[in-house]
Amino acid sequence: IIGAFVSLDFLQGAAFEGSPLVKNKYAVMTGITVSWVFLKSSKMVE
Repeated sequence: IIGAFVSLDFLQGAAFEGSPLVKNKYAVMTGITVSWVFLKSSKMVE
């Protein structure tokens, strides 16, 4: 199973918004996920 995600977070109102370490008012995260199903039940629920 392969998936992907995108997340956009706005930092307005955050407790650390005024910190000198914060250079942007938003954060963007992207990623790809890969999972492998290695066991599967032989009896399925109806």
